[in-house]
Amino acid sequence: MRRSLTDDAVYTCVKVAMGQGQAEVAMQLLQECATNGEWLCLKNLHLVTAWLPTLEKVGRQYLFSWDADSTVMRMMVLIR
Repeated sequence: MRRSLTDDAVYTCVKVAMGQGQAEVAMQLLQECATNGEWLCLKNLHLVTAWLPTLEKVGRQYLFSWDADSTVMRMMVLIR
């Protein structure tokens, strides 16, 4: 779900409630958000603890491949 974080819609937030079958969706959205400079909010990460090393690895790839011409990716993780 894409929502504006401000009234002027400068940033959008994409939310994913993690659980069965959502890891693949989250990875695709992570790539889209990194490309578009949007927020990605991953909720309920306690349900996918086995997947967290994959998230860390991909997140690090985006972090270390960033350059001055790149759009900034923003990610928020929520653990119950």
